[in-house]
Amino acid sequence: MEQFFPAPDPSETGKQKHTGTILLLTSKGFTRRGAVDRLCGIIVSARPWVHMEIHDSVQPNPDMRDMESLTHKYKGHTISGIIAMGGGSVLDTGKVLSVLLPHIVANSEYAGLEDILCQGKKPHFFKKIPLIAIPTTAGTGAEVTPFATIWDALRHKKYSLSDNLVFPCHALSDPELTLSLPEEETVNTGLDALSHALESLWNINRTPLSEALAWQALYLGVKALPAVLEQPESIDKRAQMTHAALLSGLAISQTKTALAHSISYPLTSRFNIPHGLACSFTLAEMIRLSVKEKVFPVHYSALLKELIFLLESLGLKNRIGKYASFKDILNENEAMHTPERADNCIIKPDLIRLLKQSLNI
Repeated sequence: MEQFFPAPDPSETGKQKHTGTILLLTSKGFTRRGAVDRLCGIIVSARPWVHMEIHDSVQPNPDMRDMESLTHKYKGHTISGIIAMGGGSVLDTGKVLSVLLPHIVANSEYAGLEDILCQGKKPHFFKKIPLIAIPTTAGTGAEVTPFATIWDALRHKKYSLSDNLVFPCHALSDPELTLSLPEEETVNTGLDALSHALESLWNINRTPLSEALAWQALYLGVKALPAVLEQPESIDKRAQMTHAALLSGLAISQTKTALAHSISYPLTSRFNIPHGLACSFTLAEMIRLSVKEKVFPVHYSALLKELIFLLESLGLKNRIGKYASFKDILNENEAMHTPERADNCIIKPDLIRLLKQSLNI
């Protein structure tokens, strides 16, 4: 961890000087609840020469223009490390800054995120600022993936910055940080974890390792999610869900996601449907189709039935209907095919039929 908190030169005498700045990215809720002060206190008491810079205004589904503005805000700072404490949006913001800040400093021809994402001009990232990811939800698995999601609110599109350097250097998973999640966010992030595991299983890129991770995540998640909803203050249940989310993240770090996520992107962008809900309302039908096409080994039948029961018991159709009419959802069908995600799917269902069956219309 010395790379994050470089010690002063012992040859220097006199007043101790700061040797670097740690940028802490988070949301205002954690500042309000005192988590930011506690974390900064722990760091500064152990490494008093470190300066802490706090940015607690990361918004959900970060837009590329906001990300660009934040990058330029800190490009002139001497950032020796980044700590991202929050949900997937905060972790993704930390991942982008960790590779983009050194790239801007070294590359006078940097033209902006829009060129990288919209024009496909992928840069060669050669260096990163060390990043510690501290997830506060049990869902995205972003703490262990080499992707960072960035949204284009003007074009209603989602982009992914992908590179091995995007991996955080360290991930610290503390289920106590998920205790403050209200029920709706617990459901939506838990659904995200289940969708990651399933998407890695009906995936053309699956491997024996990714399958093992995904099945273990599902065994944990199908029990842990309803248990957390019944006992939201149980650290043990929260820990199981946190573990399931981490395993799911490890699975998609190898396979990437597939059709259910591709379906979700325009729904989140246009109607602000939470990501976990948008990518999970089709899962029960996708499981049925996968079983029909013998995608899964037969000895997982009981687990798959449990998953279908859980998904249907959560009333996803009614939850998603609070954000958009079913007609509006169906009208987005053309935008739901993102080749780099949808084409990863082993099964190729009729999209309109899948949507109608998932929404019972």
